[in-house]
Amino acid sequence: MEKIKGKIGIVAKTGGIKLEGNDRWFNPNIEVRNIITPEIRGRFIELTIDDFGKIKDITFLDEDHVETNEEYDEKKQTYWDRREQVVVRQNALRHATKIALAELEYKKENIDVNVLTETVKKIAENLENWILRK
Repeated sequence: MEKIKGKIGIVAKTGGIKLEGNDRWFNPNIEVRNIITPEIRGRFIELTIDDFGKIKDITFLDEDHVETNEEYDEKKQTYWDRREQVVVRQNALRHATKIALAELEYKKENIDVNVLTETVKKIAENLENWILRK
């Protein structure tokens, strides 16, 4: 285990951290991903790095840090918190585009970009809702 102290300079969308004055990227393990949000940039921290080079623990050294264990809204979520939804949405859009293009070709219609876009959005939304249903 390695301990590293410093000020957070960069927080990547994927949860990686780069400390000021350090060229090394530190990526979180699954237990600490929900703590790493863009709001912690500029905080003084101590990282505990495991034997695989992943962040095992984060200790905030500045007293004005508020614990981030509470639920936070979707706009503040890291990529890792919503990656399944992102993947589903990307796949739904890809398949919706193929379906819409096939439908328009079958009907032998001229492809109007606006009609295609609206059709893709409707199909993708229906696919996403069906896949993510509970």
